[in-house]
Amino acid sequence: MNDIEQLTRDLVGFRSSHERPEELKKCLEYCVRFFDGLPLTVSRFESNSIESVLIHTGAADNLDVLLVGHIDIADGHDRLFTLEKKDGKLIGRGVVDMKAFIATSMAVLRDMVQEGSPLALGLLVVTDEELGGKDGSRFVVEEKEIRAKVVLVPDDGDDIRRVVEQTKNAFAVKFTARGKSAHGNRPWDGVNAIELLLATLENLRATFPSYPSPPETNWVNTLNLGKIEGGIASNEVPADASMTLDIRIVPPTTREEVFKALDASLVDGISYEVLVEATPTTLNKEDSLVRSYLLNIERVTGEKPLFKQSGGGTDARYFAARNMTVIVHQGTGGDAQGEGEYVELDSLTQLVDIQKGFIREMASKTPAS
Repeated sequence: MNDIEQLTRDLVGFRSSHERPEELKKCLEYCVRFFDGLPLTVSRFESNSIESVLIHTGAADNLDVLLVGHIDIADGHDRLFTLEKKDGKLIGRGVVDMKAFIATSMAVLRDMVQEGSPLALGLLVVTDEELGGKDGSRFVVEEKEIRAKVVLVPDDGDDIRRVVEQTKNAFAVKFTARGKSAHGNRPWDGVNAIELLLATLENLRATFPSYPSPPETNWVNTLNLGKIEGGIASNEVPADASMTLDIRIVPPTTREEVFKALDASLVDGISYEVLVEATPTTLNKEDSLVRSYLLNIERVTGEKPLFKQSGGGTDARYFAARNMTVIVHQGTGGDAQGEGEYVELDSLTQLVDIQKGFIREMASKTPAS
């Protein structure tokens, strides 16, 4: 068993969902202890009880390379937290999203420090990416001013040969309805708050239609009703209700058009607030650091890299918003948060090789301080 596999096995064993904060804390400490004995600084951050750690060499506000990953996952059945190895794949909860890539990032940082890399390197481990990253990556970038020349985020992709070129502009929007309660046998005496929400949703469908069958491409605007709450009993007209929507757009749709549609959709008694806006990221293929990374993919895989337009969102957006070069690329895997979530073990080794080669090449071109 190689150490990437063992690291992944250990990390998957932590049920580090937000329903289990003690497991999140244990998993975070496991990541820190892995580096015991190495000449590294551990910087700890906390915002609204959300903890993050930066393990680094050099100044946190002037890193050369920063690896970024999250250890929070969606909870699941007990059996998903014992890693299974089958046909060259590692199968378990959170392996592709993204504990196997926390493992590769830990190995890359360790190996580069042991080699004596002259670069300022860091690994940021956050615990709230699944919640939007507000108190993790956003906090350390905007409030603690962590900066790096290049940020490697192995949290999207699906294939070792594929790099994320562009992501959607995503919004989490909460609608709140205020109606009037009444007994269920006299609904005309009340105003049903849930029905107000459904009317608003129907209005929004004029701009964001549903897809009864899969579209030709995933690169389309989408709207998902992810959560709805309201009501006390079936024989009572609900006075209060709320729903949360996930809206994701692609060009040429603009954020201004989203807000125009939101405003136009409202019926009486409804208000809304944007909980999260994930600004899109775009890979700059002309950036010399990006070109170097792409060449390392070709060196290791023997194939020219491919590019992906992704509907998912990652913490990469917070670093890109501060004009840092960001590369979103991971190994081969799939079925994130599903029963058969997996990664291909060979692709983890390849990713480590790609990232270490990139760091060595960057070091060779960086003047000695």
